[in-house]
Amino acid sequence: MSENQQARKLLVDLLHEAAELEHSLLDAYLYTACSIKSTPQEFALAAGKPNRRRAVQFERARSWKQSILMVAHEEMLHLHYVQCLLRGLGEAPSFGLPKRSPDSGNWVIPNWQAQVAGQDVDGGNGVEVPVGGLSLENIRRFVLYESTDSLQDDNPFGEQSSQLFKRLYDFELDYRFESMLYHIENEDRRAELKQKLFNLYTLLTPLAPEDAVEKKVMAAMKAVGLPSVEELRFQSISDFYLRGVLPLYQQAFDFNWVENNNRDLNNELLDPAHAAEGFLPIGPINRDMNFNHFARGNIENPLRNYKHVENIVKEIVEEGEGASNFETKALEFLAKVEEIGGTRNYLTKVMRDPNRRNPSTPIVRLGERLRNSHLYRFVLIMTELEQEKALAQESGVDFEAAREQVYVEDNVRLKQITAELPAQFNAAYLVMLSWLSRMYEIPHWEADKPRRQAIEMLASWPLMSLAIRPFLELASFFPLDLQNLFRLDPAGLPLLPIHAQQLHQVYAQPERSQDVNARMDYLAVRVLNDVAQWAAAQKEALAGVALDENTKDMILSRLNTLSQLDEFQKQFPFRVHGGYSNQMPDLTYQQKHPDGGKYEEDPTTVPALFEETLALRIKFSGWGLVQLATDPDPPNDEVGATGTHMLHPADGDRRFDRALVWQNNDKKHDIVRGPKKDVPELGVNAQEVSLVVTNGKANAGYVPLQVMNSLGAVQTSGVQSELRIDGFLDLLNLTPQEILGDDRKLRLDLLEKKGQKPFLNGQNHLVWKDGEPIDPFIMALFADPTDGAESDDPELLFKREIFNQGLTMMEMEPLQRISTSRGPCGFDDFHNIPDWVMGAMPEKDRKLFECPGYPMSFLVNRSRNLGKALEKEFTSAVESQEAVDSAVSYAERMRLINVPRPETFIWLTFLLHYGHTVSGNLELGAGENPILSALAKKTNLQFALGDKDERTASNSRWLVKYTKGVMDTDAIRDLVFGELYIPITVEASDKPITLSRSWVFPAAMQKTVADYACNFANPYWAPFKVSADGKTRTLKLSKTAEITETLLKKNADSYSYTMTGLEGVTDYTGSFSVSKPKNGDETITLDWTVTFKASTPQAVITAVTTVANGAQGMTDAMSNHFAPKVKR
Repeated sequence: MSENQQARKLLVDLLHEAAELEHSLLDAYLYTACSIKSTPQEFALAAGKPNRRRAVQFERARSWKQSILMVAHEEMLHLHYVQCLLRGLGEAPSFGLPKRSPDSGNWVIPNWQAQVAGQDVDGGNGVEVPVGGLSLENIRRFVLYESTDSLQDDNPFGEQSSQLFKRLYDFELDYRFESMLYHIENEDRRAELKQKLFNLYTLLTPLAPEDAVEKKVMAAMKAVGLPSVEELRFQSISDFYLRGVLPLYQQAFDFNWVENNNRDLNNELLDPAHAAEGFLPIGPINRDMNFNHFARGNIENPLRNYKHVENIVKEIVEEGEGASNFETKALEFLAKVEEIGGTRNYLTKVMRDPNRRNPSTPIVRLGERLRNSHLYRFVLIMTELEQEKALAQESGVDFEAAREQVYVEDNVRLKQITAELPAQFNAAYLVMLSWLSRMYEIPHWEADKPRRQAIEMLASWPLMSLAIRPFLELASFFPLDLQNLFRLDPAGLPLLPIHAQQLHQVYAQPERSQDVNARMDYLAVRVLNDVAQWAAAQKEALAGVALDENTKDMILSRLNTLSQLDEFQKQFPFRVHGGYSNQMPDLTYQQKHPDGGKYEEDPTTVPALFEETLALRIKFSGWGLVQLATDPDPPNDEVGATGTHMLHPADGDRRFDRALVWQNNDKKHDIVRGPKKDVPELGVNAQEVSLVVTNGKANAGYVPLQVMNSLGAVQTSGVQSELRIDGFLDLLNLTPQEILGDDRKLRLDLLEKKGQKPFLNGQNHLVWKDGEPIDPFIMALFADPTDGAESDDPELLFKREIFNQGLTMMEMEPLQRISTSRGPCGFDDFHNIPDWVMGAMPEKDRKLFECPGYPMSFLVNRSRNLGKALEKEFTSAVESQEAVDSAVSYAERMRLINVPRPETFIWLTFLLHYGHTVSGNLELGAGENPILSALAKKTNLQFALGDKDERTASNSRWLVKYTKGVMDTDAIRDLVFGELYIPITVEASDKPITLSRSWVFPAAMQKTVADYACNFANPYWAPFKVSADGKTRTLKLSKTAEITETLLKKNADSYSYTMTGLEGVTDYTGSFSVSKPKNGDETITLDWTVTFKASTPQAVITAVTTVANGAQGMTDAMSNHFAPKVKR
């Protein structure tokens, strides 16, 4: 082997070691993050007594989890870069892990010679990377892993470093408080609140002094060993990359070792229709500024020269250490903060920087790079963890950040899960690695593209959030041998079913071909299906096991998420054939699935959706709860960690259960936050009930609004539409108060089914992209009970379910889901909220929307109101668990509002339109329907709800269009509004039927209106033929129908008439009259009233259609006649 070949081999070996290094750190960080206690209930007690610090510990632990997950995400990106560097050399991808120590079982990086004050770590055999829960020992290891050479030389745990870390922590704590109190502008008030928060966060002990138990001595920190020196040792990660990889990669360009520039890979990963939609390998999170610069910029030739590789290495190093000289940069930053007047002024510069993701202000650029570095994040966690342990010791108790494991020895089922879980996790992990490796292959690149694109969409964020993270969180509940996690050898995988063993065999062999790739994909989805079946079995087995409620709920929710991994077996072929979310696959796939339209609820598929019928149109609006953790958190996350929605301790024993709540009926589980007067009132209610009639036929279609292409806070592309209904004419409009009385409401609700509340079914873009369908979908209308009713519960009027033949959406095939039309049809802007919705809002809510500074003014207003509530909390002692929960929750909510994520701001501006039919099971409430009764009282018509069994027939389906949007991430509520159309039947009656319409004008127009509208000889709304004497008029309605109207009597401001010519209609009379203003009246009305009898239901429809057409013609004519004319 020549010297040149040896150098190339050494570079490849170093990159393989780099891959192992990044991979092992990634896995260690992931497990540690997933081990952290994550619900308020897990912090509720200290030595069996209420823990006063519960809220502080919960919020801190969540921030620790956020930080470690963010670091893990960036390690995934580093691993991606290493694969790109290998691919550039024409080498196969490398996703191996380091060998484990035979003694400790930890991974060992043999050439990593980390030091503490000149003494080597881990006994001279390289640095060990263990998998373990969050502890002081582990977080100190993490600090060491990310430390610079100079920091290691000075001892990162020595006095000098500790003083620097303490100063950084003091700054970060002050930054947190200033973020909470940013919109409290009075300095004295702010200073007082800050001091009180400081006391809560840093001085309050878990137990009151009188409740403290006998103090325990904290365990001594585990000592670090002294290793020997081996060849090619490196001290820090930066040392490895800068002194090892980088010089050799320069030779790679000099000697033409670089065979692939990765341009096609880069372009493919940035394709918004595929990988970029939920990009590998980290998901839609805030990426590093360097990555934004040279990856998002989609440079033409990614590995065109050495400079680009230098940028990659620079990012890897600086994301870890924050800068090449961490200590110097940290001191420089602290000095600059002091120079500009303190933390609050720095925060202001951060918030005002025009590009938060790539700051243009020098101090912000310096500070945010430092604050986002791995080392900085780990230092803060270490400092806060030490503080929590010290405060716990003052109360004589211990503080552990890692989750307490369940006791399994007395339970066979728990022992079985403990024994089987590692192999099941490893099987899912093997699938992820095998699919990730497929993305960086070089042979068969173009031919494999459809399958690889499917993998790029599935193997990153969906699989990570739906399998890896839930599995590791689940693992943290059980006393596992953690050395058995992340094992990819046959002994670490399930023996049966055989698919995991087969997948390992294929994955481990070096040969790759189209057949091998197809075999790998075939086995991968079956392995996930096997894991899903295992999880489902464990979920069923655990149902009867006695565990505390919080622990059991958390375990079952993760098993439930894992039990749905069989969805990958449906999604993979669907994606290969071009399908995704509401995007149709190719014709080949459609032909293989002829039952794709089985559950359609598409209003455009019925030739005449409504024909010759009356219908109810119910306009509804209000605010609903959205109780779910948002992207990129897994759907099962109970509290929120890396997304936008966050549970807080003051929410009590509730949790994010993914529920969409339109009515506050479940007080135990609904998260209703205060202050009550300052957040939108929960409830989606009817604002108007109208009787409408088809003008022959009425149909619905999707009308284009705009074209959008967004990969930001809302990910969507293409033509945005909304559902519009044409062909109905209004007959009568009633308010709920006119139907029920002043103090009762008509309430719209989405009902649960078999214990499952309605939720947005997207599964982190596995099932659907942003703007997911709701499942289950059972729409119901309730009326508040009357005074003196036996029950306070609202009374069911009617409800109807989507057509599904008993299947959930997850049980349908992907193509069948598309045909349901239940996904959104378009995104829109809050400026397009209809006037009737704005008019139904309380004035205080409406003014917030109408403010020119919206949405920022909305957030500022909320922050100030929360600040007042926080001050009120501090007017009395904040020492009990409940009081601390309340104060800390207000403060943390203020922080999230004042320094918002992009989604917090942007979601306040978006609307999401839905529209589809509802044609499943219909159920009517018991007793008299007050809506139909009120309409009957007004008109003398007799109604009933239609219930046709044939879904394809006219008048058999309901039609609903609804909009969700203006997401208030603080109150976890969104604005809901829409229209529901319900066909109704009418009966013939011998009673006179009465219909009327009124129009309002200014009082000064009384004579003008009377002259125009109360002249029988001037039928202004239609082309009547009027007799010479002005006493009769005729109008041809169709080729076979003509009506004749005859004047009865008239005066200056009224007249009456009769009408004949409609088959089956008799005794028809009509009248127009204009009211006379009385003293002080500002308006007058024009009233049109008709009465008639009809011998058949069809005669009723004919008559009311004629009346409705006339009323519409009158409205249009008067609007045109009395409207001001534009002067040309």
